[in-house]
Amino acid sequence: MSCCPATSTDSAKRCRCRLACGALILLGCLTALAVAGLLRDGLRDFRGENRTVSVRGLSEREVKADLAAWPFSLSATSNDLATAQNQLEQQETALRAFLTDQGLSETDISLLRYDVQDLLAQQYRPDRVDEGRYVLAKALLLRTHDVDKVAAASQSIDALVRRGVALGQGSQPSYIFTKLNDVKPDMIRDANANALAAAQQFAEDSGARVGAIVTATQGVFSINGRDDIPSLSNMGNFGPDMQLNKNVRVVTSVTYKLD
Repeated sequence: MSCCPATSTDSAKRCRCRLACGALILLGCLTALAVAGLLRDGLRDFRGENRTVSVRGLSEREVKADLAAWPFSLSATSNDLATAQNQLEQQETALRAFLTDQGLSETDISLLRYDVQDLLAQQYRPDRVDEGRYVLAKALLLRTHDVDKVAAASQSIDALVRRGVALGQGSQPSYIFTKLNDVKPDMIRDANANALAAAQQFAEDSGARVGAIVTATQGVFSINGRDDIPSLSNMGNFGPDMQLNKNVRVVTSVTYKLD
């Protein structure tokens, strides 16, 4: 059947008409092919050839910190610089004696900072400078792998007060776990096994079988305190670093093909 009028006598018009008809026929063929392709893909997906399942695998492990860092903030105030220095030295001597009495080594103590302030030399002098012109401050750090001794010593900190040592804010030990690389391989293996078990359960419930891995990503390892204590965390001076026992956690994400 022709799309051009049979009564047309103008050859140019008949030619243009034939070209238009050819374009319509070509467009119809292309449309039919596209629809056929969509139907084919739809039928294939319906049969389950492209089905996948994405799951997550969790691995957690309790570990013990192997490094302790304990900062100490000391200060002394006097109108006489030599007197203030003597007071600060007495506090440091008492602190070092306390730590050695707890079985810790003096060689693990280092100086972080030593500040000397002359309040009369400041542009804006505070009130009552005559009660303490010189303010001396010293920060020391104990860094050791004897974490158990540090934990025990931190429970006897009141003994320092009896020795005349008044510690400044932030003088609490932090406990650090440095052996993450030792537990990484086993934890990743456990997380992957956990993900596979979840995928197998999903496949069993849906009447399928777990196939090859399509994509896989490893999450970031996190190290937190073993115990989550919100009431202490809200105080601002207690956090995961202050807990000797840690919880290491990793989550892997895996996508499997379902056969």
